[in-house]
Amino acid sequence: MEAVNELSPVIGVQAACAVPGLPRSSFFRRQRPIFGPSKNAVSARTLSLPERKAVLTCLQEERFQDRSPAAVDATLLDEGVYHCSLSGGQQQSPRAVALLPHLVQRPCYGVGMNRIWCLLWLLVGSAMGQSKLVNPLLPSGADPWITSRNGFYYYMNTTGSSLVIWKTRSISALATAGKKTVWRPPASGPYSHDIWAPELHFLRGKWYIYFAADGGRNATHRIWVLENAAADPLDGEWRMLGKVADPSDRWAIDATVFEQDSRLYMVWSGWEAEVNGGQNLYIAELSNPNTVKGSRVRISAPAYPWEKIGDLRPQVATEANPGADPANPIHVDVNEGPEILRHGNRIFLVYSAGGCWTDYYSLGILTASVGSNLMDPASWKKSPAPVFWLSPEAHAYGTGHNSFFQSPDGKEDWILYHANSEPQQGCGNRRAPRAQPFTWKPDGMPDFGRPVSVGVPIAAPSGGN
Repeated sequence: MEAVNELSPVIGVQAACAVPGLPRSSFFRRQRPIFGPSKNAVSARTLSLPERKAVLTCLQEERFQDRSPAAVDATLLDEGVYHCSLSGGQQQSPRAVALLPHLVQRPCYGVGMNRIWCLLWLLVGSAMGQSKLVNPLLPSGADPWITSRNGFYYYMNTTGSSLVIWKTRSISALATAGKKTVWRPPASGPYSHDIWAPELHFLRGKWYIYFAADGGRNATHRIWVLENAAADPLDGEWRMLGKVADPSDRWAIDATVFEQDSRLYMVWSGWEAEVNGGQNLYIAELSNPNTVKGSRVRISAPAYPWEKIGDLRPQVATEANPGADPANPIHVDVNEGPEILRHGNRIFLVYSAGGCWTDYYSLGILTASVGSNLMDPASWKKSPAPVFWLSPEAHAYGTGHNSFFQSPDGKEDWILYHANSEPQQGCGNRRAPRAQPFTWKPDGMPDFGRPVSVGVPIAAPSGGN
């Protein structure tokens, strides 16, 4: 109950009660007790909220799935990990004293079967928690990307300074998933700064990571690609293949790659010329995963008012002319973050429009038919209105830069996107990943619905552990 009391102001009563599996009626009864305050003393073995969170984070690791509490306890002790309460006042486990003598003076939260039952309760609570999904999935993580292979989800997001891959069987357990930094940029050079929007793809028997980076100035942003021949992208060696660009070699970010009818394509956001002011979507065919075949073709440019919400605050001195510096415009029209979604005989390209620094960053959609010439701009039809946008009621602002995945059993379609929880939080590290299922309209178009509220548990993707 103490944990629910502390969590409820932060994530709401419903989400807080879901953590220990407490009925909301019990919570409200305890707020207005009928027979006066409880005189039951708090057990000396009770974990504090920070201690409880630390233990749960450890126990939710995938390696402990389907393992008994005793086996988990033994494994942790063998690794030199001993979860204990600093306020419990309990006798140490004899095995812990033998294996970890430096912890002799620290009181443990339980011994013998008491310790095992405590672990069992925490494991059951952890498993129950993973049957629900609560947004946001992580405290921070812009430009979220997800793919799956061999029963695992692989997740990435922008860190700005490195490439990190998360691996999990359950997207609802992303916060406790194993992760690995697989690449760091050099101290200088053309791909040393501002590492943005990484995407992990398995193409023709190998893994590839596409990302945007620059040499210290935004105008030098280009697409780069790494290759790994290992079966698991967290293993093996990631090798830099170089820049992926068409002959124009213009500013480029947010690349995604897909295969259609045995042909590889890359779609990205770029400038038409060499100065900022507008971002368009371009497509090019690839002769292999790291080589563009021919020239780029523009398939979308900001055209509707909702695609042109992009006023900036120029970083200029007081007396300077605000329109004199092409590298520091006062307004930018934006199409970026393209992602491919297939359904029936249609190929959808869902993209982000408007400035990510605004609350009105939203998702638009282009539609092409399977079998059409994807290199022909006329094949792509733009819908006139956003298909996903902000929701103040759900504390979702700047909703965009999405990706897609299916539930483990393949029966549900899900969208993964980032959003801020409050207005005017901009295009920084307060953007966090969120996920929710979506359906299909009778006309075959996707129906993404409205953003799910922060802190409200929803059913986790079906078919998961």
